[in-house]
Amino acid sequence: MATLSQFSQKLTKISDLNLLITLLLKLIKKYEQEALEFNKDKLSKGIDTTGGVLHGDGNYTGTYKPYTAWKATQPPKPIKPKVVGARYNMEWSGDLFKEMQLVFSDSEANFFSSADSLEKLYDVGFEDVLGLTNPDKIKYIQTYILPAFQREIRRELNL
Repeated sequence: MATLSQFSQKLTKISDLNLLITLLLKLIKKYEQEALEFNKDKLSKGIDTTGGVLHGDGNYTGTYKPYTAWKATQPPKPIKPKVVGARYNMEWSGDLFKEMQLVFSDSEANFFSSADSLEKLYDVGFEDVLGLTNPDKIKYIQTYILPAFQREIRRELNL
């Protein structure tokens, strides 16, 4: 059993902001694939980071038009079907999803894809493509990050 002094030292250790940020980023990296799956699922349903319909400027309204449905029947055929009126599913060659990753700096983690298709999307006015919706952020944190964070804090405190 720890003395009050020992317990106080442990509490001081876990109140260090840099330690907590480092621990959180470590856990986000550990659960990177789960975050990416949330993002891929959102995109495959045609949803942007605000929870709205994924769309661009002008003709890019968020749903497939007859031309796209016809183009999808020509080689190279897309991975997922393009049905007139259906929301964009963001999968043609698969490169956007294959190259998606989380990029870490000292204090944050951001979604990134080096796919040429992402640059093309930005060129025609798509915004809010990569990242999680607020409900997905909450679910990701509650399901993966918070339980792991609690385990790490308990470990630090020997509880």
